[in-house]
Amino acid sequence: MWKERLIWAAIILAAAVLYFFDNGTITLAVLVSCTAAPLLSIASFALSGRKVNVAIRGGDAGGYHADERGGSVMLSISNGGFLPTGEVRVRLRSTNRRTGERSSEEISLTAPPRKTVTKEAGASYGHCGVYVFDIEEAVCFDPLYLVKRRAASSGETGITVMPERFPVLIDISGSSAVMFESDIYSTSKSGMDPGEVYGIREYVSGDPVKNMHWKLSEKTGHLLVKELGLPVTDQLVVMLDTASGKNARPEIMDAQAAVFRSIMSALKEDDIDHSICFNGEDDELIWRKITSEEDISAACEEFLRVPAKREPSCDFFGIMNARARFAHLIFIGTQVPDAVLSISSGCRVTALIAGGGDRSEGMVQMIGFDEKSYKTELAGMEV
Repeated sequence: MWKERLIWAAIILAAAVLYFFDNGTITLAVLVSCTAAPLLSIASFALSGRKVNVAIRGGDAGGYHADERGGSVMLSISNGGFLPTGEVRVRLRSTNRRTGERSSEEISLTAPPRKTVTKEAGASYGHCGVYVFDIEEAVCFDPLYLVKRRAASSGETGITVMPERFPVLIDISGSSAVMFESDIYSTSKSGMDPGEVYGIREYVSGDPVKNMHWKLSEKTGHLLVKELGLPVTDQLVVMLDTASGKNARPEIMDAQAAVFRSIMSALKEDDIDHSICFNGEDDELIWRKITSEEDISAACEEFLRVPAKREPSCDFFGIMNARARFAHLIFIGTQVPDAVLSISSGCRVTALIAGGGDRSEGMVQMIGFDEKSYKTELAGMEV
């Protein structure tokens, strides 16, 4: 802007010198024109510059909306005055709430008097998540770039870029299959419900006498007791640990999100109703029941808003035990939590670990996957 001021000062000075030596009508007209042009530009800007407004909205839908590959936001600039202004420069900032990545884009537009112009922005995205757009700065110039002022700006909008979905064939193991047919009792842990017998074992001092299996004890010659069944309220739970881990990268977060979404879709296609849970922004454990594709989309939009943290700061598994009894847990994360063994004492656990290896420990089956080849590694799995 200082460059333009110096140029116009030099132009006016040259016109004045020319008029001084020539003292003619033409040189006078040149001097008047060179002096009037910047004055008119500044006067026009003084009247209309304060009436320039900049706003953003989420594409044609407005507000927050989801899309497989992202979408665009619409930047609108309106000039409410009767006189023209110069260029309006807007710095549009976008933040991925899940990965924390930030970027800025500078957009230039010119709004004619009493008109509103729009421009599309933010058409490509690097990773899945909720991208929040706001106006970092909006500056309006006069037509000759001699003066400027901040333009009024408003609005915040966002685009939810959904995780990729890939085909997954899930084979429910035998014990779990029985559990799905019964829809009542766990097959991996006893309980206190006399309506179902979980198993038979030898009597141990302190066992309730009412649980004695007298006929079988008489037949075998040993005191035997009945272990009672445990009704489950959530047969299968899919959990995403939104804590990123110490070495997590946006690519790993994308892979986790894609696995989470694809497993939900695969279970739904097999008509297996299930619940999902993930740690929320305020460290609360969020539960959702999945019975339709609409439920899956809503759940994805919800967990993609949660900023990833290096470490979880609440006792997820303690909360899960208190929240509901379930028979099978599919856990997706970057590391196996220390408390996973306490969960496995009451249900089957399949842990899908980004960057981990395959192994089994008790009722815990651990399956590792890579951020680049997870679609192949997890194309078929037994849980």
